[in-house]
Amino acid sequence: MEELRELTAAEIEAIYETCLPLDFPPEEIKPLARILSMKDEGKYTALGIYAEGTLLGYAFLSQARFGETDERIV
Repeated sequence: MEELRELTAAEIEAIYETCLPLDFPPEEIKPLARILSMKDEGKYTALGIYAEGTLLGYAFLSQARFGETDERIV
């Protein structure tokens, strides 16, 4: 059975080092320290979906405050 859960800092670091370089161009990857600080500030959520302890997929979600937009996505 699959389990979706929030990732720990150690899991984020492991995904950052192994998966992100394969899934994204370097210019689209935030520094790890920034990802972790944004998570600690409640501005970033990192989720992983697992089956029998194996990572099937992940999502790093950035949260904008209500009414704010990022001009890069408009």
